[in-house]
Amino acid sequence: MKAKLRKIVPYVGYPAFYLFCLVIFAYYTFPYDMLRDRIIAEFERGQGSTGETRRLEIDAIEPYWLSGLRAVGIRMVMTKPAENPDEKPKKSEIFIDEAYGRVKLLPLLLGTTTVSFGAEAFGGTVEGVFSRKAAEDHLKLEVSGVDLAYLSPFLPASAVPMGGVVDGKVDFVLPERKLQKANGFVDLTIADSYVGDGKAKIQGALALPRMNLGDLVLTAEANEGVLKLGKVTASGADLDFAMEGKLTMRDPFSESIYDMHLRFKIEDSYRTRNDVTKSLFGSPDSKMPALFEMDPKVKQSKRADGYYSWQISGLFRAPQLLPAPLRK
Repeated sequence: MKAKLRKIVPYVGYPAFYLFCLVIFAYYTFPYDMLRDRIIAEFERGQGSTGETRRLEIDAIEPYWLSGLRAVGIRMVMTKPAENPDEKPKKSEIFIDEAYGRVKLLPLLLGTTTVSFGAEAFGGTVEGVFSRKAAEDHLKLEVSGVDLAYLSPFLPASAVPMGGVVDGKVDFVLPERKLQKANGFVDLTIADSYVGDGKAKIQGALALPRMNLGDLVLTAEANEGVLKLGKVTASGADLDFAMEGKLTMRDPFSESIYDMHLRFKIEDSYRTRNDVTKSLFGSPDSKMPALFEMDPKVKQSKRADGYYSWQISGLFRAPQLLPAPLRK
């Protein structure tokens, strides 16, 4: 038996040792700096002529375990041109402490491509796993402590600033890689959520004072491509909000179909907070029409109990909002 082993070892041991050395040398001598520069160059090449300039910076790209990469110190610096000649261009920055991705080797040997990924960013962490086996995709994502306020620079100029800390999980399986057959769930909570900051102006006119929404809860379950909303509510000091219905998913996702209903009520304590809120939403004891209700559809959506009620239908890429004041 020992004699046979002595004959086999040279044929197995030497190639295995060679492969081990090859992997180790490639791991430590890979040109990570050149890869970083290539990623930055490709990003700059893909920029359009929108008037806003974006610059990507990465401090370093490093190996992560045996089959992955980690990027450290990722910054996206955005410069928006000044609206007036006397003003300076507006600069903002998005910073990600680190992000990583790794292909798991053992599942690969069994015929499944599995990629784990994650990032430390925006005050929290994002971790997930994507796997593909035969004709089925599976995505699991977990978010912890991510503050939406960090994403404000990504919003268009006309958008209202928002914030809140996101925690939760997303888990979806796509048989045959088709959204219309998707199964899974969404379970997210945005703690201490709010919109408006008292500085950014709506449509360049009035700055919306901060509206506290409280904890915004979103739960939904998908079955055979139909994402049915479970609990979608926010009941803060300034707004009472709820949504129900479903989203019938299609490929591509932009062709998915809405069938939802939402209602919200702006509390009197917010409407009377200052002159701006009184002008926008109307003081309860005032006979002056609120600017918010100058749009006939908005005024039509108002119910007798003070809630604004809307029906959402149509395609995801072009939703239709119609007043639904009679729905209970």
